[in-house]
Amino acid sequence: MVDFEKELYIAKEGWRLWQKLKRKYSITDMIGLILFPSADMTVNREAAALLPDYMEHRRLQKLVAVTDRRETVNILENIPYGNVFLEKISNYEMICLLSCYRLICFCSNVVVVSLEEPFGNYLAVCDGRTDMRSYVWLSVYRDNGIKGLKERIRMAVDAFVQEHQGESAVIYGCTGYARQIYLLMQEKGVYIEAFIDNDKKKAGKKYLGVDIFLPKRYLLSCEKKKHVIVCSAYGREMLDSLHDMGYGSENILYIDLDGRTEEECIEITESKMEFVRKGIECYRRLQSEYGKGTVLLIAPEASGDVFLALAYLCDWNMLHHMSDYVLVGAKSNFIDIAKLYDLDERTKLVTIEERDSLLAAYMFMGERLNVKPLSGWSLRIRNSFVGKPDKPFLFKDAFRYETYGLMKEAEPKYPQRKNKAGENRLQCMRKGKTIIIAPYAYSSQKPMIATEVWEEIVETLCKKGYMVRTVGYGKGEPPIKGTQRLQFSYREACDILESAGGFIAARSGLCDIVHMAECRQLIIYGKNIRNEYSNIFFSLKRNYPDFKGDEIIYDDFERQDFIRYVTNYF
Repeated sequence: MVDFEKELYIAKEGWRLWQKLKRKYSITDMIGLILFPSADMTVNREAAALLPDYMEHRRLQKLVAVTDRRETVNILENIPYGNVFLEKISNYEMICLLSCYRLICFCSNVVVVSLEEPFGNYLAVCDGRTDMRSYVWLSVYRDNGIKGLKERIRMAVDAFVQEHQGESAVIYGCTGYARQIYLLMQEKGVYIEAFIDNDKKKAGKKYLGVDIFLPKRYLLSCEKKKHVIVCSAYGREMLDSLHDMGYGSENILYIDLDGRTEEECIEITESKMEFVRKGIECYRRLQSEYGKGTVLLIAPEASGDVFLALAYLCDWNMLHHMSDYVLVGAKSNFIDIAKLYDLDERTKLVTIEERDSLLAAYMFMGERLNVKPLSGWSLRIRNSFVGKPDKPFLFKDAFRYETYGLMKEAEPKYPQRKNKAGENRLQCMRKGKTIIIAPYAYSSQKPMIATEVWEEIVETLCKKGYMVRTVGYGKGEPPIKGTQRLQFSYREACDILESAGGFIAARSGLCDIVHMAECRQLIIYGKNIRNEYSNIFFSLKRNYPDFKGDEIIYDDFERQDFIRYVTNYF
């Protein structure tokens, strides 16, 4: 049986050690903490050599390098940097620090230099996809702080939803952080009624399909004060402007990018411990239901992620002689996709809280739990699109390497085409003269296409003699004007598209599932403001060699040129 209380004690010891280091070196947001637990001296040497670049990149005043390895001490003692301080600790103390780090990102500039799970990815280097120096810079140093910030945003959103259930909100600033907040709020059922931004060029436009206004023009015209969410590098200035408009702390959710106070860290740590404890309880309950030897495979949320994760499951099962497992998920979409692979009898639907607490328990306890997340990257403590230009790291590679640890020879095994749609399902379309549009997507590649643009596309296609149907589920996905709603199961999807003849879609998980459909397909991407390489990463043409459609980036077109291109495609 897993000794959770013992692990919790070790994490608390790590917290005490962190406090000791913080006092000794007066660690602030301008000082970095680098942990060197790895026995691999190659990665340690490269990380040591890149310390000046990392300090300049993060604009740090000094670094504290912590290690329990004698060989690493020799490497660090010989580096000619006066503002890098070396702290030697015992192996047990390193275990305690890492245990604490797995529970909470306790320092805004903490980095773990390692190729081992869950901090690194050994396969990224050993199979030749990238060299060691590139790996250290891209995957270890460049992405430093992302995990902690994402966790902070998610926890802030959860707290807001608990306190203001059923209320709407406004987001201040059209940033990458705003995108994450918007998607989380959508997931929690919170309506974002507007974005406000000080950039006059953005006013009157849309971001993520939501109208953008100048702050004063929007907020001062409202009869009642709104809930405003602030998460930006200019957060302090935004707070000042809100205070000038009469807004107080009761109306503002401020997510500070610069880090947390010690009191906040203690409060969050205690909260996280309690959440992990709930995850352990969930784990024990599922083990009791399915047997102690059963592996709990935690399905990701997004449909495309589930589809690709299950495509490599067979190879992983053969490699590890795995027969006792159950797929655990919090959304019914994973059961529908499991049916494509004839795995629906191995599924277990749980609540979102149960799923999240189970993942938190896994992140803290690691391999001591019979749990395996089927996520390609979101649970890894360090993650990056790592790859050489001639060997780009792709969406499917995230599951091949990151999730399952398979070598490059492993190929995904997609479900066989079966369970064709009945004739009655096809009668609602004109065979070969129907265009199915899927404008709704919630991925990082979602193109920001206004509803009015979709309406113009529909109007033009109808004039050309096509029937147009909108894929949509629920009140938040209404049919585009001039179309009727179309709903279908994943089993029917390819047959329905082939009978229709045409498919236009904002890049989403549905595109992965129907990539093999033999019809005219036009997939539309948006530019990812954080990583321009991501369009290559998610490309259907690169991930699925049998995809015969075309792909375009919405942001590369002027509005009328885009409408003309799409409508002339059919």
